[in-house]
Amino acid sequence: METNIPPSQVIRLRREAIPEVDHTENKLWILERRNNLSSPWTALYCFEDNVCFLPQDFEVMNYFTSTHRTSVFTYRVLCSKYLLADEDESSIVGEIVLHEDKVYQTIGGVRKNLKELQTEQDRVDALYRYLGVSLSPAQVHGITGMATEIRTSGNPSV
Repeated sequence: METNIPPSQVIRLRREAIPEVDHTENKLWILERRNNLSSPWTALYCFEDNVCFLPQDFEVMNYFTSTHRTSVFTYRVLCSKYLLADEDESSIVGEIVLHEDKVYQTIGGVRKNLKELQTEQDRVDALYRYLGVSLSPAQVHGITGMATEIRTSGNPSV
């Protein structure tokens, strides 16, 4: 199954064995993405049928991506959300991305800057306004002193 994100981005879900396993008869669902029709497919996730995940499972699965020094998520702030064309949620028309200190929207291949973020409070507000992400006070405070913190003249580097 393929879904186009106009004008050229495509995601697909396919069922196949992954090269890293010994038992190739065990097929997994693989979510893939490519940025244009001539680009190679990039695997994003893979998962099995009938698997139930509990909150503690997600905590363990996300540990590496949130702590390992080579993971992009330890030194970049990135959040994205696909935009749907209609209420039946059958067609993706674009996406909104918060990356570092900017928020932008891409629809039909046209990128529009929505907001430049000057402070951490701007970023917290933008996460909620544009992406629907609410942070607890502890989560908001958690970025203090981190490399990803938006630095302002009143907020010196630690």
